[in-house]
Amino acid sequence: MLRYYVKTLAIILLAIFCLYFSFQNWMNIQRTWNPSLVLNDPESRWETKILAIKLPAKIGNQIGYVADWDLNPAYNPVDQDEEYVLTQYTLAPLIVRKGSGYEWMVGNFTLPGANEWLSRNFKGATINYYGFGIYLIHRTGQ
Repeated sequence: MLRYYVKTLAIILLAIFCLYFSFQNWMNIQRTWNPSLVLNDPESRWETKILAIKLPAKIGNQIGYVADWDLNPAYNPVDQDEEYVLTQYTLAPLIVRKGSGYEWMVGNFTLPGANEWLSRNFKGATINYYGFGIYLIHRTGQ
């Protein structure tokens, strides 16, 4: 009979222990939870950067995309591919393609020397800088 009471007491204490720590975790979540963090995910931040670009109404249906991989072909971090895909998603239904053979291009540069590369490769083009390494390049005379 004593064994039954010890088991019952152990189960009750374990249940109280679990409830106590569950309550503590819930309180910590309530104290540190910030509803605005849901909106601060990387995709939303990238979308905000890209949507800051002032695209003209008559841009056509395709736009080029140049980035650090054009500046230095050996430079290929994972972020470059992700940012390219996010740019495609953000500017849809406009078709975004890698390359500089377009009248309009989005540039995404983080490496030093980007301004020199842009002025050397896009002579006579209008280049607008939007911050965070984001450029809009318009080749005139095409």
